[in-house]
Amino acid sequence: RAGRCTQGLYASLMQARGGRLCLLLDSEGLMSIEASRDHVFDAQLALMAMACSHVVLINHKGEMSRQLQELLEVCLFAMQHLHVCKMQPKLCFVL
Repeated sequence: RAGRCTQGLYASLMQARGGRLCLLLDSEGLMSIEASRDHVFDAQLALMAMACSHVVLINHKGEMSRQLQELLEVCLFAMQHLHVCKMQPKLCFVL
């Protein structure tokens, strides 16, 4: 299974400087062409990851696709209007 994307969220807990704990969530398999799941599952994973994060790194090859833009819009709308979380994450793009 080498080279395959994660399915769901992969979590890793590490200790940062000063003794603070840092939880890293990897949702690498979102919108994967290999995935046989529907887009609702991807939206749920993205929303859950964004709702509990301070920083979200979005690593996407090339320019941002329409599908990724729509996924982010749905998540940000839910977070803002449905009061899913108390903090707003910083979105950082690696294109």
